[in-house]
Amino acid sequence: NPGDVISYFAEATDNNTRTGPGKSISELYFIEVRPFTERYEEMEAQSGQQQGDMNMLSGLAATQKQIIKETWQHINSRPSPITDDYKFAVKKTGEKQSDLKNKVQRAIDEISTFMRTGSVPPEVLMKLESAIDKMRQASDELYAIEPRKALPYEQDALELLVKVMMEMQKVLTRMRQSGNQEVADN
Repeated sequence: NPGDVISYFAEATDNNTRTGPGKSISELYFIEVRPFTERYEEMEAQSGQQQGDMNMLSGLAATQKQIIKETWQHINSRPSPITDDYKFAVKKTGEKQSDLKNKVQRAIDEISTFMRTGSVPPEVLMKLESAIDKMRQASDELYAIEPRKALPYEQDALELLVKVMMEMQKVLTRMRQSGNQEVADN
């Protein structure tokens, strides 16, 4: 469905009969499912203004993707036994998740001022609040050195951020079409 995010990776195993099969795993990649009509709406947007307005939200989503990639690397590079360096790296990713959670809270504070005008639907803020909750759960798991348990929460948070971006694009388009250019710019 539009707004869904699919993450994927490749795994290869060779057929080495001499020393045993070798295994390799790729990085994690993402596919964001967009609505069929988006391309048409993009063409109608006025000289890229709408894209500029979405920089804050797309930056949040990009940061969440990076956190997911780091967590993926932690899962696939887990030493046995776990070293202090590994613990430090996983906790550092947990700090990044906490920092992003705080940035999303600031975005909620900014966006909520426009709810009073009726231009931003409450579902947008509810999805952002849900994303914050998922990020909190992910950072808790990372601080506990459980990256495998953190990953689903991180992915859920990313999907919520992408859905908010799509809804905000619609809100901004409606505002501009109804002559509220200044409010849309703000």
